[in-house]
Amino acid sequence: MLSVICSANRDGHRFPDPDRFDIERQDTRHLSFSSGIHTCPGAALSRLEGRIAIQTLLRTFSELRLESDAPLEWVPSMMVRGFKSLPVAVTPA
Repeated sequence: MLSVICSANRDGHRFPDPDRFDIERQDTRHLSFSSGIHTCPGAALSRLEGRIAIQTLLRTFSELRLESDAPLEWVPSMMVRGFKSLPVAVTPA
């Protein structure tokens, strides 16, 4: 048996369209920081840092958008889930 961390939070029984990245997903009881006595002690700080980083990025670059409609390519990995690249552009004001 193999437990793969990049499969966490992608349960098709729990999330509609589990493979789609949805930053506004409402059901956020997820596995990222574990639970119970194994809860990550840095979870609150990580969530706060992420929120500040994303808010700052969007405030600074309010016209940020994907550069093309081409499908994004995932990194082929059993350990990390992410895109090979994320081409973005800023619409000139």
